[in-house]
Amino acid sequence: MDTLAKLKQYLERNQAPYEVILHEEVYQEFKDLFPEAEIGAMPPFGNLYNIEVWMDTSLTTDDHIAFNAGTHYKAVRMRYSDFERLVRPRVASFSVRI
Repeated sequence: MDTLAKLKQYLERNQAPYEVILHEEVYQEFKDLFPEAEIGAMPPFGNLYNIEVWMDTSLTTDDHIAFNAGTHYKAVRMRYSDFERLVRPRVASFSVRI
């Protein structure tokens, strides 16, 4: 069973409505929003693109944060306090520690 089939089966079993969208649609939407970044490697500076940034509370407890720098092979590491000051993310608890 491929990954998509397994995911569909799980979502249906748990009565979670979903929609399968084509890669090309997602690709174009992200490419339009972040033209200079590789898809999936957009840096979390939504404020540069007029997009609100949300992050989980668990990410605020470390001294540093690291994230993609527009590519899948380069990353930026900086103090969380500087990131918070520059981006002003909305912080909420929406993950579960397992």
